[in-house]
Amino acid sequence: MPRARDYAGLDDLRRMQELVARTWREVGRPPLSHHVGDIPWRRFSVPGRARDFATRLWEDEGEVVAWGWLTLPDELEVVFAPGRRADLLDATIAWADERAGSAVKVDSLDADIELRALLTARGFLPCEGDELLSHALTLDALPEPVVPPGYALGHVRLPDDLPRRVAVHRAAFGRPERPSRVTEESYALVARLWPYRQGLDWVAKARDGSFAAFCLTWLDRENRVGELEPVGTHPDHRRRGLARAVCIAAMRALRDAGAETAVVLSATGEARALYRAIGFQEVGRYTWFRR
Repeated sequence: MPRARDYAGLDDLRRMQELVARTWREVGRPPLSHHVGDIPWRRFSVPGRARDFATRLWEDEGEVVAWGWLTLPDELEVVFAPGRRADLLDATIAWADERAGSAVKVDSLDADIELRALLTARGFLPCEGDELLSHALTLDALPEPVVPPGYALGHVRLPDDLPRRVAVHRAAFGRPERPSRVTEESYALVARLWPYRQGLDWVAKARDGSFAAFCLTWLDRENRVGELEPVGTHPDHRRRGLARAVCIAAMRALRDAGAETAVVLSATGEARALYRAIGFQEVGRYTWFRR
């Protein structure tokens, strides 16, 4: 019988990533719900955000066979070792319901017929609302990036570039009513965690030395798959082809580092148009299910 315990620190983070990499290896193709890179980014890129994630691991003979990630108040994401969903799904949902104090909603890929069937059998139905799309691109025929006059592409060099790197992220994702909460300290923490590499963190630099756009990529070397997370452009530099250029440059670096495929998620029509223009194909759609 698997043993459940709560997340206990960075060693557990690494074991969560190992389970994700193992599911990629055994399934053998995108899409999957997580990549080894998005876990540290999502958990630590915002100071204190880890408090928003209740996390539990299930172990069998010392091996993590499932983990549940509850983004408060009610969004449950689950990762199972192949063959373990049917016997552990009820346990993850019960744990999340107890922590949330109400019925949770669970994310599922539309193509994940097994998980959707298990959820439906338990009284869950798809929620109305925004969907996340998953895209994939093989990296064997990437073009040269086209850089507008006055800009240059390159990867970041920490710690010297840290203030500019954080500034462009905050400008790209911040809004007057909801500023970005990424800080230099939180970004530096992410950069110390596996599998971050400076050589896979690419930016477009403006003539004045500021950063105008960025594409952070992550490599799962075992499975030869990279992820783009996040991608953005400073509002003062949009509509110039910088996002496309920096994404292509970053993916060429991914390919040089050993990746064969890149994956990315999109939530907006603008992002989807960008990735389609680069050559990404839609391979999956995520939907929330609620009981």
